[in-house]
Amino acid sequence: MEIISIPAIAGVVLCAMQVYKKLIASWSKADLFTRFIPAIAAVIGAICGWVIYYAYPDIMPDGISLYTAIIIGGFSGWSATGIHQTVNQHVDDGENNGS
Repeated sequence: MEIISIPAIAGVVLCAMQVYKKLIASWSKADLFTRFIPAIAAVIGAICGWVIYYAYPDIMPDGISLYTAIIIGGFSGWSATGIHQTVNQHVDDGENNGS
């Protein structure tokens, strides 16, 4: 049960980034703000790691410090961006290849 924090944080951040993209889509400078998505995802992930460390310590690995929980959260949030891009590229390749 301890390792569940990593995919849980990535899932929360992925959903938050989808909401963020929908909110900024109507702005005239949306392209400027989409550049910051990986950084925002890492920050949201770090915040989630911090919250989980105190609120639900059972789902974090045993014996870690707050600093490590924040790092785990940050990298989990950052990985959500990579997961999203991987899925998008796979879907785009499938559409272009006629699959």
